Amino acid sequence: MMEQKVLLIDQDGVEAQYDRRILELAHERFGLPLYTPEDVTNFETHEIFGEEMASLVEKLALEEGFFSSLLPMDGAVTAFNEIIEASHEYGFGVFICTKPKRFYKNPYCLYEKADWISHILGREHADRIIFTRDKTLVYGTVLLDDKPSVTGCMKPFWTHVLFDRPYNKKAAGPRLPNWSSWKEVLLPYLT
Repeated sequence: MMEQKVLLIDQDGVEAQYDRRILELAHERFGLPLYTPEDVTNFETHEIFGEEMASLVEKLALEEGFFSSLLPMDGAVTAFNEIIEASHEYGFGVFICTKPKRFYKNPYCLYEKADWISHILGREHADRIIFTRDKTLVYGTVLLDDKPSVTGCMKPFWTHVLFDRPYNKKAAGPRLPNWSSWKEVLLPYLT
């Protein structure tokens, strides 16, 4: 049994604006409508762009430089620093738990995600990265993730707290509406 409580924070869609960048590139490269992240009410690419265009759009995230080009989510950097301070005060662990693209599809992804964390959140936080293709294998108290349902080969030990996005509105469970409310939502699980 784990003695220390642990907060696991997803990177794409929670810390970094993955969807905004993919939508911009889809518009620039393929002339698709310039959707905003608020317009995207489905997590699946084929539901947004149709079967024909979905594979082309998904390939944009396989290009070198894609993950390096992501902007941070509004309030994410400030909230992350506040969470780190609170972790010292209350004694919980904080890790960025992110699912990289398969290496054979995007050999740049791991490096770019780690580099993004170093540059955006601070180099000292690079040691907080957990790369995994299956988040259910990672032990923690809370997983903060935007994906409507996080599944894998294990029954997770963590509670899935949804980072509120238009595409996960129908998913049940606790949620963080925005980064400014992290104390009210996350601290009760961690203290």
